[in-house]
Amino acid sequence: MAWQLFRLGRWSFVHRRVVAAVWVALLAVLAVGAATLSGKTSEKFELPGIESTQAFELIEERSPQAKPDGATARVVFEAPAGRSLTEPGYSSAITAALRGLTTENVQSVTDPITGGTISEDGRVGYAAVGYSKTSNELLDSDRTALENAAHTAQDAGLHVAVGGDALTEFEIPSPR
Repeated sequence: MAWQLFRLGRWSFVHRRVVAAVWVALLAVLAVGAATLSGKTSEKFELPGIESTQAFELIEERSPQAKPDGATARVVFEAPAGRSLTEPGYSSAITAALRGLTTENVQSVTDPITGGTISEDGRVGYAAVGYSKTSNELLDSDRTALENAAHTAQDAGLHVAVGGDALTEFEIPSPR
């Protein structure tokens, strides 16, 4: 390998004007490319014609108030063994918890009891929460409302788990 590098160095020295001209030409091409190819950047990403884009367009056409790319959350309620979520004490706790989820960014909340998202034995069910903004646009009050709803149901004796992208906060790095 050392021999190959020696030969390259010797050739570059002997033909130093050609090597210098090639480097100047390369720098000139890069400078012209940088000057002419730089344009206005866009943060919008579109892929027209694919199925998911068509689905989003269809949702927006049929339900203008819907936000298909908004954040979502799932609040899972579990009753103690041998009990059911439809029992009056638990169902009223779930209703109170879901009522506490209402913030300015909440678009929809499906109650597990009326929405049919309860297991066959009635012990586990989930509420789906839809937001009008993406997860990185949500406010701290939206996340706090999720936590408070979980505490409300837990105080009534239910086991509660909260998940979904509404809890995920994306950090966009700033250019340095």
